[in-house]
Amino acid sequence: MKKASPLFLALVIVLLCTGFALAEPETVSLRILATSDLHGKLMPWDYALNEESLSGSMTQLAAAVKACRTENTLLVDAGDTISVTIIV
Repeated sequence: MKKASPLFLALVIVLLCTGFALAEPETVSLRILATSDLHGKLMPWDYALNEESLSGSMTQLAAAVKACRTENTLLVDAGDTISVTIIV
């Protein structure tokens, strides 16, 4: 069996790449959800005041993310997720 020449292989690669480049690009919508400074607050409880907190816990965040997440959703976190803030 005869081997294909390098010139022929290069031509095939160029033609394949050109064919893919000429294809119409598909438009996809992407929803990006971002969080930051969660500080390990798992439950909606204010430990400083020893009472239920109305906002700012991971359980509340999970419910909000679940409500608005679709197939094309990316959830990112900017940091301070597990570092706990100690209030004295």
